[in-house]
Amino acid sequence: MIGIEVSPVVLYNRYGDITMKRSLWERFWEKVDKGSGNDCWEWIGAKSNGYGEIWYHGRHRRAHRVSWEWVNGPIPKGKFVCHKCDNRACVNPKHLWLGSIADNQRDMAMKGRSTIGERNPHSRLTEQDVREIRASSLKRCELAEIYDVGHQAISQVILRQNWAHVH
Repeated sequence: MIGIEVSPVVLYNRYGDITMKRSLWERFWEKVDKGSGNDCWEWIGAKSNGYGEIWYHGRHRRAHRVSWEWVNGPIPKGKFVCHKCDNRACVNPKHLWLGSIADNQRDMAMKGRSTIGERNPHSRLTEQDVREIRASSLKRCELAEIYDVGHQAISQVILRQNWAHVH
C-alpha cells in the first residue's frame, strides 16, 4: 500500500453538501474475484484489450499495475509489470513481475505465445517455403515471383533476418 490512496476522500457536490468518494482501495477490491489459494485474481471490472482498468488520478490505469504498486511501491522508469500467468486480467501480485520490453518478449517467446512464422496471420510463407527458398539456386527476384512476395522478403529469409527459427 505504498503511495496509493486507501482512505475515502471528502468532496462537496454542486449544492455544497459533503459527499464521500470511495477510496481507490474500495473501488479496486469490488472489481476483483480472488478465487482461492494461488489462483489468478480475476479483474471483473472494465477492461481494455483484456487488461483491467480503473479510474485513478484523472485517468484510466491498468489494474495489474495498481496492484503491483500497492505491494511493491512505484514502478521504476522503463520497467513494465508483466504476468507470470499470462492472464491479462490477473491482478494477483504474486503473479506479477517487473521487466523490460525485451524481458517480456523473451518470456512470451519461451512460452510459445509469439506470432512468429506461420502463427502470424499475415505471413505469406510457410516453414516449408522458407526451407525451399534457402535451398534454391534461383535468383532472388525469381523466388519472389514464385512465392508472391517482394525480393526484400526473400533476401531477409536467406540472410536469416526473418524466419531465423527455421532450420
